[in-house]
Amino acid sequence: MFVNGTYHETFETCDCCGFEFGVSEHKGLDHGYVRLPVQFIEAAFQLYRKKWIDEEECQLFAPQNIPAAIQENGAIKLEVLIAQFKNLGLDVSKFGIDALEDVTILEEEDKKGIYPCPICGFEGLLNPVFEDGEYKATFDICGCCGFEFGFSEDHEIEHGYVCLPDEYIEMGFQMYRKKWIDEMKRKIFAPQDVPVEWQKHGALKIEVVIRRLEKLGIDLENCAIEAVQQYLKHHG
Repeated sequence: MFVNGTYHETFETCDCCGFEFGVSEHKGLDHGYVRLPVQFIEAAFQLYRKKWIDEEECQLFAPQNIPAAIQENGAIKLEVLIAQFKNLGLDVSKFGIDALEDVTILEEEDKKGIYPCPICGFEGLLNPVFEDGEYKATFDICGCCGFEFGFSEDHEIEHGYVCLPDEYIEMGFQMYRKKWIDEMKRKIFAPQDVPVEWQKHGALKIEVVIRRLEKLGIDLENCAIEAVQQYLKHHG
């Protein structure tokens, strides 16, 4: 379609979306021209793209020529379509296409859980708490223990400071950890974010807590946390 940056009407039809290059840009699009000036071809591609995705629901023009694995009910799968757009260097967030926005929102949701909470060990934070060894007040809230990084260290534990100095942040984490386990009885802040099998009566099972803390490298023998010591006493 493009040779040395110049658009050519090849009259080929895409097996996927059905666009016929040399015909579709002129007919069936509401752009106000009988024949679309070539300088507006990219805009026409976007008009057709939006129409095909939002109105025609990505129905395949020639499904027999498209791998079955990327089809669903006669349409191309949206996640495949988004991957193809990204391969073309297109920013789908700027498309203004409803169906794609829905999928990209879900993709953002799926990104949750890649960073562990340094207090309870649950991998549910959207941002890292430490970067290059420096503490970051991200204001993310752990879906498990409920600690809000940038708020809880100053307002939810009693340490004698208005704002806890960063050099004492690990001590602040340990103080909240003890409070959450012994006083709050491991109550889960957002149960819908935590695997059901890890829960019991709205709390994180103590054996899961122990595994998570061990994964964080916490010295359990040096934890003055009653529930932890009781568990070690009976299972150590």
